[in-house]
Amino acid sequence: VRLFQTIQMFYKLITTSTLIVTTFVPQDSNFRLIQKTSNKPVTINTNYFYRNHILGVAVSNGIQIKTSLLPYKRATLIIDKGKASIEILTGKESQIKIKNGDWKTATVIQAGPQILKDGKDVVETQRLIEKFSRGIITPNSHTAIGITRGGKLTFFFSRGRSLSQLAKKMLTFGVLDAMNVDGGSSSFLRAGNVVRGQRLPVLGLVVESV
Repeated sequence: VRLFQTIQMFYKLITTSTLIVTTFVPQDSNFRLIQKTSNKPVTINTNYFYRNHILGVAVSNGIQIKTSLLPYKRATLIIDKGKASIEILTGKESQIKIKNGDWKTATVIQAGPQILKDGKDVVETQRLIEKFSRGIITPNSHTAIGITRGGKLTFFFSRGRSLSQLAKKMLTFGVLDAMNVDGGSSSFLRAGNVVRGQRLPVLGLVVESV
């Protein structure tokens, strides 16, 4: 029973059913772009995790999942009423939004750093603002979430590439804004039967079409 409860805690999912994303596009062996199709739900790993605590804010359809609030600014993906955006918020700022009811229907994840803003590579700038060590941006397994010019969510997995290389690849698919999520050994991305990274996410975002 204890083992089962532990697994439940480690693999709890955030679920949203607000967006329609377009297609499934495989790239070369180092990059995989996986976008949502009507019959292939996407699951992607999200928040960082440390000693059984989810780091940063996690909100599932307006309901806050127990999290450890961060005192510094972090990239925050907000999905609400069919739209997605990325803001840079502290834990305190996020709690104010929850208290004020700003996110009463939203799904929110907090990870970082932001890697694209208005179509520009901001990896190094945001690494410093969000207080990440340089190791976070070096070549490794990375997963990221992007928002295209048309407002669609896109999901990327890369292996053996830096975050700047991943950001540049995302630009070629029309992504304007993007953020990194928990990577390295925690990287996970699934679309249908296609899985990249570890077999199960620590905390995953499940995206389905309306």
